[in-house]
Amino acid sequence: MSAAVAIASLTDERNSWVAGNKYFAVGTLAISASPATYTTGGIACNLFLPLLKVTFAPLFVEVNSLGSGTTGTLFEYVYIPGADASAGLLKIFTTGTATQAGMAELTNGAAIPADVSGDIISFFAIFNGMQ
Repeated sequence: MSAAVAIASLTDERNSWVAGNKYFAVGTLAISASPATYTTGGIACNLFLPLLKVTFAPLFVEVNSLGSGTTGTLFEYVYIPGADASAGLLKIFTTGTATQAGMAELTNGAAIPADVSGDIISFFAIFNGMQ
């Protein structure tokens, strides 16, 4: 089985803009479906895209989920920046079946749940300049 990845995309160049010395972008993430597996610490999440004109690691990334699940399991996504925009990780946390328990990271080697690969995930990123 191969490791899952998060594929970032922007609809068009209107989803990114400059204000002062900061570069902002709004896009979506799609996560590989099972049999792809989760890797402890997060799955690869490359934000170095043709429409996203930056190479630096982002200063801030917020990831939101609309939730596609029918199982009642909650998932939370956290972006971990890497050395540059291409080397980030996306950590996935879940409540599992115990809704009163705290969030726990998905287990290493676990198949990506259908509720995750089918989720509608958006991101908002702030970069320091356009390079």
